[in-house]
Amino acid sequence: MKKFTLLFVAAFFMAAGANAQNALGNHVNANQLYDVVWDCGLGEFADVQTIQFDQTFTLAIDVTPQTALVDWLNTPDPDGFTRSVGLNFYVAADQTFNDAAFRLTKISGNIYGVTMNLKQLANTVNVTAATTTGAETYIYCGLFQYAYSSSNWGAIWWQGYIDIGGPAGAGSPIFRCDAYNGSHAGDPAISVSAGPFNNGLDLSYKNGWDYQCAGTVGVNDNIFPNAQEIDHIDYFNLQGIKLPCEPVNGLFIAVPYYKNGVRGTAVKMFNQN
Repeated sequence: MKKFTLLFVAAFFMAAGANAQNALGNHVNANQLYDVVWDCGLGEFADVQTIQFDQTFTLAIDVTPQTALVDWLNTPDPDGFTRSVGLNFYVAADQTFNDAAFRLTKISGNIYGVTMNLKQLANTVNVTAATTTGAETYIYCGLFQYAYSSSNWGAIWWQGYIDIGGPAGAGSPIFRCDAYNGSHAGDPAISVSAGPFNNGLDLSYKNGWDYQCAGTVGVNDNIFPNAQEIDHIDYFNLQGIKLPCEPVNGLFIAVPYYKNGVRGTAVKMFNQN
């Protein structure tokens, strides 16, 4: 299986006593990676944590273990700015993204998020390698503090850097994009929509990301391995009663059946119109 590594910048200062094992409050899965996919419809971390390199999804991080950062976030800004968390990343010195700095916004509590599409953010990143069938993309990550207002999207910028190695230890990945299968090759282009810090944001910084949950409801839409091989999908309500078609609104269960006769894994989904 081919592997392609995507490195989030780890140029951050870690508060004394913190370590990679408790850098984030996100659930640590069996692969020693964080669950980072947020279900916007249910308002919680998603049951299905599969990510494709060219998929648009909402990433969420729980910064609770970073006590110094949490204290700063929860302290009213003397100038009235909204305090938040940013991310910065690249693959290597010669493989960069159009906008390396993501401006996360608060979801709830100490959870912050951003809607993003890694392929659309790629500048000199080897997209061909990342979108080769079977390729995995491992993500490394760090955080910084920033603050914004309706007229100033970077009132405070690049402050309080924090190195957050992954669950496996310093320098380890935070999460990964699963083996590439092309199931999200058709995801539409995204860019920052109208919002709290859109004024004055240069167009070159807008592409490939948006506010958390902007334009999305849930994350489970069409997230099935080898989607192109699906023969049909059956839908059920939460009581297990089969439905005549995919519900337009609400929570339901989707079960894919492949052309080779194999029944896929049931997925909890949410639609809203």
